[in-house]
Amino acid sequence: IFFTNGDLRMATSNLPEDRLGALLYRFGTVTQEQLEAALTQVGGERRLGRVLLEMGVLTAHDLYQSIRKQVEEIFYSVLLIRAGSFYFYQLTNQDRLPSQIHVDTQQALLDGVRRMDEMSYFRERIPDRFTIVEVRQDMTPKGLSEKEQRVYDLIDCMRSVDEIARESRLGEFETTKVVFHLIQLNLVQRRRDTNIKHMSRISDPQRLAASLAALVETFNTVFCKIFAEVKIK
Repeated sequence: IFFTNGDLRMATSNLPEDRLGALLYRFGTVTQEQLEAALTQVGGERRLGRVLLEMGVLTAHDLYQSIRKQVEEIFYSVLLIRAGSFYFYQLTNQDRLPSQIHVDTQQALLDGVRRMDEMSYFRERIPDRFTIVEVRQDMTPKGLSEKEQRVYDLIDCMRSVDEIARESRLGEFETTKVVFHLIQLNLVQRRRDTNIKHMSRISDPQRLAASLAALVETFNTVFCKIFAEVKIK
């Protein structure tokens, strides 16, 4: 993480999920096909952002916002590290910084702590990003915000929170927050039943993984109840 005069300027990571391409896909900015096509042209001085600009997939503004989002997401992930060694260095040549992003560090810290606190609360109802939710047919949505309506319209009893986050372009945290609010409004509930027969028709690996996760969760719930009953008796 790079700072200049206290402001967050840049962040890098060796984790695959923190790479720009992974973030662009995760936030629905590019499709898997567009990302794969761009990656074949990356090399030397041709970085991914420049290739996507040349392909017309991103505008300069889109690229700037995505790099800023990448810096913020890496910063937030560092806050989750419970133990480790931290080293501080002073760069003599700031021209080495690959971008000119300026993020207020104090605000980023406040946002990061808020996200940590809220996400732990959300996880009580939405265990992970592979959780699948379904619309309650006995309830009619009224007065939803534009963001809530966007998420609500994508809930089809098949998409996971991860898929909804990508297609809504809201990201995992905001999508989880909206889904949690919809659950509180009794408009949405976690999918409890999984039809195994339908799994053979699912071609998307991520959607299949989400369905399998829902199936495992269902069985875990059943076994927990059985275990509790047996233990009591």
